[in-house]
Amino acid sequence: MANSHLMAGTEIPEILVNESAPSARAAMGIFANGYSKTLSGELLGFKKYSLEDRFSNVVLAAVGYQILSYNTQTGLELKPFKLNKEWKGYWTGFLVGEGIDLFLYWVNRYKDAQYIVASTIIMSMAIIVVVGESQGGFRMSDDGPLNIKNLFTNRHSYWVHFAGSGGLYWAISNHTASEERSLFYTTMMIWLWEIKDGYLKWEDYGYIGGDGFSWRDGTAGTVAAVGSYAFDKWGIPFIKGLFGKSSHKIFLNVNPNTDAFRVGLYINF
Repeated sequence: MANSHLMAGTEIPEILVNESAPSARAAMGIFANGYSKTLSGELLGFKKYSLEDRFSNVVLAAVGYQILSYNTQTGLELKPFKLNKEWKGYWTGFLVGEGIDLFLYWVNRYKDAQYIVASTIIMSMAIIVVVGESQGGFRMSDDGPLNIKNLFTNRHSYWVHFAGSGGLYWAISNHTASEERSLFYTTMMIWLWEIKDGYLKWEDYGYIGGDGFSWRDGTAGTVAAVGSYAFDKWGIPFIKGLFGKSSHKIFLNVNPNTDAFRVGLYINF
């Protein structure tokens, strides 16, 4: 991922420096898409890809956006209910997450597709290494310190990798048989991306390039993946256990003749 680190003697384009609009919001949108699907399916009990599931995905993502944007004095700097670049970036990321989800659904459904995707990744990484070596070789990023402040500051690349990697975990977890496999795939993609950043320079490839391999970017992403894994492995079962399998029922009824709909919540203690 293109980073916001500065390199001495080189002027980095604004789109790479100010990641708050193009990258951080998109990363948050991808994360929102993943966690909203998990909440909808695991906790609310909606059938995957049903009308209720889709509706709740959007509602949960919208609620999440407004919660994050409640205090505009924080580092997130979101503006509630305002159609600006922050809002656009967030929902663009949400749609990207939707595309990732549908792609993984297709891959998971057809075994041949799994071999094709795996072969494509291997070939792509081989090409990246060959091209990168011919254009100056591998380079490391000039990282700043990885701390809590930088990790949760929206203009820092650590936040982009943290939020995006967390979202990637939830997208993958919806299509894998175990949490451990989801963690493995997510972590692998995080570090392959960093290798890509080490070989493809933003000076030559623009936004798809990077400013070098970053241990700290990769670590930020891995922390998010591990945290998502822990919540998926132990947090969700714990929450479901508090309510019980039959303790709640949420429904969405739509009348196609009148275009009317109603949403209800039933709780049985």
